[in-house]
Amino acid sequence: MMPPAPPAPFMPPTMMPPKKSKMPLLIVIFAVLGLVLVGISLAMPWYSYKIEYSGGEIASGKVEQLYTFSGADSKFDMTMLGQTISSTNHTAWSDMKNVDKTKGVYQLTMVMVILALVMLILLLVGGIMLMKGPEKKMLAVIFGVLAFVFALIGPVMFMAMLPGATNDDMKDASSGITNSTSDGPHKSFTGSTDSSLGKLSWGPGIGWIMGLMGFIFALLGFILVIMVKKPAAAPMGALPMQGAPMQPPMQQPPMEQYPMQQQPMYPPPQPPQYPPGQPPQYPPPQAPQYPPQYPPQQPPAYPPTP
Repeated sequence: MMPPAPPAPFMPPTMMPPKKSKMPLLIVIFAVLGLVLVGISLAMPWYSYKIEYSGGEIASGKVEQLYTFSGADSKFDMTMLGQTISSTNHTAWSDMKNVDKTKGVYQLTMVMVILALVMLILLLVGGIMLMKGPEKKMLAVIFGVLAFVFALIGPVMFMAMLPGATNDDMKDASSGITNSTSDGPHKSFTGSTDSSLGKLSWGPGIGWIMGLMGFIFALLGFILVIMVKKPAAAPMGALPMQGAPMQPPMQQPPMEQYPMQQQPMYPPPQPPQYPPGQPPQYPPPQAPQYPPQYPPQQPPAYPPTP
C-alpha cells in the first residue's frame, strides 16, 4: 500500500499565484479573424458599378460590374422583347484600355492588403508568445501597431484615391464609361443617381468591407496587447508561488583550500640481512670493567704517651 501524498504547504492569500489572463487568447482570436477576413478580401470584389434598366417590355434588367484586383467581372441580366439574356465574363486589367490610373489604385491597394496580411500573421505570433509569458510584450506591441496601420491604409487609401483616378480615366470616351451624368463614381466613392436609362448605383464591394473589418479586429488585438501587464518583481525573501519554477540555489564562492599537514612517512623496519650459510657475527665478549680497588683506610698510628 502506497503512503498517502504529503499535504500541500499552506500559502497565505498574498502568496497565491494570480489567475492566468485571457487577453493573450483574445489577441490570438482577433488576429485569426482579421487574418481570415483580409485574406478572403484579396479574392473578393472591392468595388461595384450597377445600372438597372426600366424600359418596360422593350428592355429591362441590370448590368453589374464587379472590380477585383485581377480585373472586372461583368454580369449581364436583361429581358428584351420577352426574351431573357444572361451572361457573365471576366476582363483582366491588362485587357482594358484607358484605365491606367484606376488600375494603379487597385495595384497599390493590393500591396497594402498583402502587407496587412503579413503583419496580422506577426500579431498572431505575438499573441502566442504572450500566452507563454508577458516578457515579449514590446515585440507584440510592434506587431500590433504594424498590423492595424497597414490594415487601415488599404481601405482608406482605396476610398480616397479611386474617385479621382476614375475621373481622370473617364476623360477619354474609349474607357467604356460615359460621362453624361453629373454624378457618378468619378465624383464620389459611393452613391446613386437616376438617368434616362435607369438607376445608376456604385459603391464598395464585399472585399472592401471585409478589409475594413480586418482593420477593426487588428485594432482590437493591438489594444489588448497594450493592456497586457508585465508581472511585478517579487519582494526580497518572498517564497516562490505554487506552480512557479524553482530557482536554482545561489552558488557560493569557492572557499580557499589549504593542504592538510601530512605526517612524515618512514619506511617500515627491516630485519637484518645475513649472507646465506654464515652464522651471525657477534662481537667478542669483553671483560667487565670494575672500579679500582683501594686498601681500606687505617687509622694513623701514634706513639703511646708516657
